Amino acid sequence: MLRRRHEIILLCGLTLVSGPAWSQGNNSSPTEPLPSMAPQRQTTQVEQVPTATPTTPTPVEQSEQPQQPSQPQQPQQPAHPAPTPPQKFLVHGVLREKGTRTPLPGVNVYCFSPPDNPKPLKSVTNERGEFTLEVPAGEILWRVGLANYAVFERRDNVATAATADALREFFIEKNSYLVYETTVIGQAEKRDDKTQALTQEEFLTLPGANGDPVKAVQNLPGVNRGNAFSAQVIIEGSSPNDTRYNIDTQPVPIIFHFGGLSSVVMPEAIDRVDYLSAGFGPEYGQTIAGLVNLGVREPKTDRLHFMGFMDFFNMGALVETPIDDHSSFLMGVRKSYIGKVLGAVARGRSGFSLTVAPDFNDTVIEYVNQINATDTFKVLGVGSIDTLGFVV
Repeated sequence: MLRRRHEIILLCGLTLVSGPAWSQGNNSSPTEPLPSMAPQRQTTQVEQVPTATPTTPTPVEQSEQPQQPSQPQQPQQPAHPAPTPPQKFLVHGVLREKGTRTPLPGVNVYCFSPPDNPKPLKSVTNERGEFTLEVPAGEILWRVGLANYAVFERRDNVATAATADALREFFIEKNSYLVYETTVIGQAEKRDDKTQALTQEEFLTLPGANGDPVKAVQNLPGVNRGNAFSAQVIIEGSSPNDTRYNIDTQPVPIIFHFGGLSSVVMPEAIDRVDYLSAGFGPEYGQTIAGLVNLGVREPKTDRLHFMGFMDFFNMGALVETPIDDHSSFLMGVRKSYIGKVLGAVARGRSGFSLTVAPDFNDTVIEYVNQINATDTFKVLGVGSIDTLGFVV
């Protein structure tokens, strides 16, 4: 019992001077007499009992292992990063009719990106047939559907800014290019029921008119002509001298060349012809029977246009072109050689009774300047020369 108490005291770190029997672990009985306690200097060995307490490193060991600085926590990266939105480019294009290169305004142009995407992008062409659309980079499909035209489709690849900057020029094919076709249109604005107007497409294809705008008026109800070679228009049985003729609302003395062969302005330069048999306003003063007005069309402003023709009796040409962004120019010239043709036929034939034949020349010149959205400056010149020469 005394030995156990001695061990507990040693664990507390106290040093005691005791007899050798107990301090050195002697097995002798405690009842043996104690040795003399003479004063002497001794060194006591302390025996430590092992315990389960973990060993704390000494200050030297701690100094040999420097403490690492604490690192800030890194944010956790998502398992699947968000996809990068595709790059987009601005694409410009123009839509024209195949064969005639006529711009097509007000047409929907669809872009499928990618080509199998059921939801396309859409743009509408302006009055010059131009369109602009922002499309994502990659392969795309263009599609245009228009009434009376074949469906247009074209694959495209917009990979870089250089390919996107290239102008897209699309040509769609018309189902029929026949001159004789049926077109249903609304009625033009009229002053009263007595006013009739014929567009260029109508008087060029009207039977019996031979492409002439004034001859087309002669075929309308209530209008008649004199003899076969007459240049007069008879309106509702009145005198031919009571009919008034205008070119762009300006009166002219006569509307036909000699013999009624053709009107004094080539048909390709005429935009419309108005026929008023009654109810005309005060701007047409001194008009009794009726009025025939030829309206010269404005020159085209998209590009240079040229037209020429030749037949057995005359030939001519018409050119129109833009000058700048606000002005344009038109010029048409026509010359007849019917006298030379009849002279060649009559030469060497004694039975040919025709001795004279008419020849004519005419020209039309027009300059248009669009000053602003409401004001237009226009200069129009019309010239006509008729001659009657001998055939033989």
